Amino acid sequence: MALLFDLDGTLIDSEDAHKAAEVETFRSLGYNFTQDQLLGFTGVPYRAMLAQIAPDLSLDTFFAAHKERLLALVGTRIVPFSDVEDCLARVSADASMIVTSSPRWYVQKVLDTFPIFRSVFQGFICADDVKNGKPDPEAFIAGAAALGLSPSECTAIEDSTNGIASAKAAGCYTIAVRRDPRLDLSQADAVVSSLAELVDVA
Repeated sequence: MALLFDLDGTLIDSEDAHKAAEVETFRSLGYNFTQDQLLGFTGVPYRAMLAQIAPDLSLDTFFAAHKERLLALVGTRIVPFSDVEDCLARVSADASMIVTSSPRWYVQKVLDTFPIFRSVFQGFICADDVKNGKPDPEAFIAGAAALGLSPSECTAIEDSTNGIASAKAAGCYTIAVRRDPRLDLSQADAVVSSLAELVDVA
């Protein structure tokens, strides 16, 4: 079974850092949002988030204020979870992809900072590769296609409500990793507390 891994919140401990950086960026642009207000957009591409909460703010303007702030956190506040290395030691590079809502410049920074991901995964699908991001199924359909498979031949590993919805709609068997107790994971086919448990359910 091929594996399609989400990145943020699943492989790397980044969601709190993301939300803190987003609050700072929005504040610098004249918007006052709290981290709790942004929680529901976990796993959603930036362009979709802006369309809902700041429709008059362009993606280019947001990134101009946000890109360097976020990239500075990679390798400091944004690092792989402690259960990742052992999990990836059991993953086949010929049948695994990263499927993320993050932009390409961020994913490239993560892969450059943590070489283990380049050594394991065949490639990645990011926000730049799809028209409709999570919770739309397009990203997981594209991830499966990149491996020459159908989504039904893939297991998706996710941590967010939106990511689970995306993977399930695509037709993937979906395993949720409970990283944040505030997120609803009930639609997943299975829920684990650690990536170490994947060997028992995937």
